[in-house]
Amino acid sequence: MKHWTDQPTRAPLIAGLIAALLFLTYTPAVLAEPTLSANPTVVTFTLPSGVEHTKLSWSSGSAESVEVYVKIDNGVFTPTGLVGPNGQEKPVGVNYGKTYTFRLFGANGRTIVGTRDVVVTTKLAKPTFETGCALKCITEISVDPHGTFADFMAATNTDATFVVQAFAAALKSDGTCPSAPLAGTLWKPTPSNTFNGQMLHLAAGTLHCFTVTAKDSAGNEQKVHKTFKTHRRFVTVTIADIFIWNDGDPDSVGELSFGVHVHTHADGGAVPEQDIAGGTTIHLNKSYTVADVPTTIQVRVVGIDHDGPGQIDELSLAETNLDIGGPGGPGEVFTGAFTMTSTPWAVSDLKFDVSGTFSVTYAP
Repeated sequence: MKHWTDQPTRAPLIAGLIAALLFLTYTPAVLAEPTLSANPTVVTFTLPSGVEHTKLSWSSGSAESVEVYVKIDNGVFTPTGLVGPNGQEKPVGVNYGKTYTFRLFGANGRTIVGTRDVVVTTKLAKPTFETGCALKCITEISVDPHGTFADFMAATNTDATFVVQAFAAALKSDGTCPSAPLAGTLWKPTPSNTFNGQMLHLAAGTLHCFTVTAKDSAGNEQKVHKTFKTHRRFVTVTIADIFIWNDGDPDSVGELSFGVHVHTHADGGAVPEQDIAGGTTIHLNKSYTVADVPTTIQVRVVGIDHDGPGQIDELSLAETNLDIGGPGGPGEVFTGAFTMTSTPWAVSDLKFDVSGTFSVTYAP
């Protein structure tokens, strides 16, 4: 049986248990550690005079206000005027040759246990000497030759204007280019540290000397002399068909033979002697490749009607000059076609047409 007197006895016990539980569950607030930093910690001076800056950042780790002090060399800590619970990138002037030690202090100069000092030193930047093109400013040169043109590239370590000149000649004994014959000129009048240009209408298969001149804003120049060789020109001529208009023999079939000449190449037996009547097409389809040719080449086809012992052979010649120089730049590799009609010699009646093709290529 419960008695009314039990209630007052239990009340203090319950209150005590509640207090104990509250004590056990209480966790005191964790305060962040104070921090102090400088950026940079090594300040660079271009000259030993003047004032440079470092930027200080700090935090007390709480709402408490702190102050940044500084000690210069072996002096004493004095206030910098930077005060507050925190601060971000506050500039502080420094002089060359001094060592600055920064420290956080609490109110009334109270030392804050656990904070680390920040030390800032100075240095003098290494001197740089800008000589422009008075000594050497050209750092790179390259040339990419083709058959009738070349691509040039140059670079400098300072802004400069560029002139590139090429000469169809070798280097002189002193390592410079001659002044003639001039093959081409490229120019970039706007100052820059790079140059790219394409020189057109160069002679194929030819050694060239070229000079790159770079001039800086002060008028100083540097010249570099080098050589390159354009690629050789190759032409392949194909004699496709020979159509006989007149075999040269009114009473019988002509005893015909044909020879082909392409530039310096001769094929006297292109079509050996055989009986061929007028109205016949000879599908020859023979190709001839010649190298190191100029901008035009001659193609000739000679026909002969052999009339037998005691008789004079009848000759007829078809010839043309092929323009294979091309555009003198990109597109220099191309193909073409041609036709020729023969002209009989003296009393000859032999007459024929020739059709063919040609291709132009380049290689070192």
